[in-house]
Amino acid sequence: MQTIHDVVVDTLNYFGKPTDISLIYEHITKNELYSFGAKKEDPQHIVKNLIERKCINSNASYKTKQLLFYKEGTKKYGLLEWLEESDKVEILESFHKAQFQNIESKLDEVESKLGIEKINELVNQNILKIDEHAKKQSELLKEQLTNNFHNNTLKIENLIASFRLETEKIKKDFDVETLNKENEIDKKINDISKQFEEEIFSLKKKVNDNLSEEYAKIKELREELEKNIYMKEVHDMSEHFSNKADTMEKEKEKYYKKFEIGIIVTFVISIFVVLLEYIPYLNELHNSRNIFVTKLTLLLPILLFVTFMWRNYLHSKKLFEEYSYKSILAKHIPINRRILKNDAGLDDKEIAQYSTLKSVEKILANPNENQIKEDTTAIDKLIDRIQELLQYKKQES
Repeated sequence: MQTIHDVVVDTLNYFGKPTDISLIYEHITKNELYSFGAKKEDPQHIVKNLIERKCINSNASYKTKQLLFYKEGTKKYGLLEWLEESDKVEILESFHKAQFQNIESKLDEVESKLGIEKINELVNQNILKIDEHAKKQSELLKEQLTNNFHNNTLKIENLIASFRLETEKIKKDFDVETLNKENEIDKKINDISKQFEEEIFSLKKKVNDNLSEEYAKIKELREELEKNIYMKEVHDMSEHFSNKADTMEKEKEKYYKKFEIGIIVTFVISIFVVLLEYIPYLNELHNSRNIFVTKLTLLLPILLFVTFMWRNYLHSKKLFEEYSYKSILAKHIPINRRILKNDAGLDDKEIAQYSTLKSVEKILANPNENQIKEDTTAIDKLIDRIQELLQYKKQES
């Protein structure tokens, strides 16, 4: 029978030089070198023994150490104790990062099952349509303003040209008066130009303000719509679990009533079985095996019925508790997700990560996974008990 020392020597001969931890572990696990007769030594202990003998490259990647000794070893064998302190810190940071990514992937899985991705796609399409419509309206408005500006400019230029023609005519007849009128006309033209420029500037400012307000409203509506859709889906999931819990509660009450009826019938049949001993025809069978078989034949069906109803009652009660608990967990998912997205402290985020992960695992878990095993165990126990009673009666007779 091989010992740990023999496995260490064989492993060293196989590789011939210090090797990475992952290769050593794969070799030991693949060839089942951790089996020693009827006793099985854990391959982690063999790898640790090799590292202590400096037969394995102890500078293997931290990722490999994390996968081999933190994920499996810490939960079962406490092998993290012999690692360096710097290794522990890096492994723990990497593990928390992997936990957060695992939570995000499971949340995405829940969202994909609830159809949120399809709804978000439709929302994004509608928002894109709104953005395109707003851009088109803005471009049309700018084009109209530009055209109006050019038209008004042409009118002003024509007006200036006509004023200049009139001024030149007046200059020929009245020099002084013409100069005064020309100055007055130039002043009016300047006033008109300034007024027109102010109106154009004011109109442009109003257009920009309106566009900014529209974009802000679109962004606000989009955020509100995404929030409402997410809350609605969470509410629907919680309501679904609540409805299932109500159904299981009704099933529980139904099976309990049938169980009570079965108990009453069992009591009546038990009285009848006791009275069998006093029937004259059966007095001669009193000490024989036949009287026991007769009693067992009368009681066994109703006992099986009562047992079946009691098992169904317990199963319905368990499902009622499971669905009620899932409904509560579904309502707390948005709270934990909001904590993860906000600038919360590290401790709060770790608690929220752990709570969210456990909540998602509990929601996705099958509440009936252990029921078949429990039913089979109960039936086997009942059959063994009946066989013991038959054997006991056989020995007495």
